Amino acid sequence: MAPPPKYLITRKLVRRFFDKHLPKQPLQASDPGQQLFQCWEKFGIDDARCKQYEVMYDHVFQQNTNYRQRVKNLRIREDVMETLKKPIYPNQLKGRYKKKNIATDIYNGLV
Repeated sequence: MAPPPKYLITRKLVRRFFDKHLPKQPLQASDPGQQLFQCWEKFGIDDARCKQYEVMYDHVFQQNTNYRQRVKNLRIREDVMETLKKPIYPNQLKGRYKKKNIATDIYNGLV
């Protein structure tokens, strides 16, 4: 079998980068969920000493939700994927462009 075309490899690598290397949530110094669960184990669920950890956990959860929404609204992945050029084959050319000579390299790579 022949190797896949370069434009497919490029698209796969770009998608993999956005899936694996972009942060999914803001970086936190400590995990408030773990502190909350430790407090619950130590004092019980309804104890007043755990209230500050519950508030902190809710605050961090809301921050994470806002961060994910903001990153999603940036549309970074969609914008980059749209800029990747696709090959133009002779049967895709229409109208006045059909009679011109086609470049020997149909793959242009990244913009």
